[in-house]
Amino acid sequence: MNIKQITLSDEFCYPCYPIIEDEFIYLGLRFTNKDSDINSVKSYQIRKINSKTEDIIWSINLSEDTVLCKPIIIESKIFFSTTSGLIAIDKLNGRQVWKYKAKIWDSHLSSIDDKIYLTNKNAIEVIDVSSGTRQKQKKYRIKWIDSPVVTKNSKLFISTSNSKILEIDKNSLEILTEYKYPGGWAIATTPEFYQNQILSNSYASYITSFDIDTGDIVWRIKKKVGSEPKQ
Repeated sequence: MNIKQITLSDEFCYPCYPIIEDEFIYLGLRFTNKDSDINSVKSYQIRKINSKTEDIIWSINLSEDTVLCKPIIIESKIFFSTTSGLIAIDKLNGRQVWKYKAKIWDSHLSSIDDKIYLTNKNAIEVIDVSSGTRQKQKKYRIKWIDSPVVTKNSKLFISTSNSKILEIDKNSLEILTEYKYPGGWAIATTPEFYQNQILSNSYASYITSFDIDTGDIVWRIKKKVGSEPKQ
């Protein structure tokens, strides 16, 4: 395994949500003072860096904005979810193509059927890739969505803070099935699929597999309650 160290900046900063495509790295940089609170922000940038030469291809200043989740790449664009909205950037030159303005509290991004699925706190918003216009939105009676939107058998699935995985109709965004964990712990991992089962870890005391069709628990493995879930 080859390991390479890349110096991102002369100033103290935290690298956030890196994504790699070929030799290029796209990531957020949260600048702060070394002795400040770990969550403090002095400024925020998005950068594209050549990992071989360490050259900065482009850099974008976000002012008081921050990046909220791992970006996604669709063809010639890279999409960043920030506290003031979703932005589409031309990945070659760093120019903003469009911005979907919205107050975003917590977020995940997915690309499904040439559409962007943006989770925003307790809602799913479906965004057109070309124009940045919102095509659909649905809010759910949960505190927040705890995973990116994923798809299986032409249905959508999300994990939630309310001990449930939800199966959702792709067209209406209505809930079809609820897969319920015992207790009140957040799931905090993306659902995985094996044959006709949904597998998921959580902050609860079990790793659990559900039958997709019935919602019944097929098996579960005991774990330490409250421990950080790893998928």
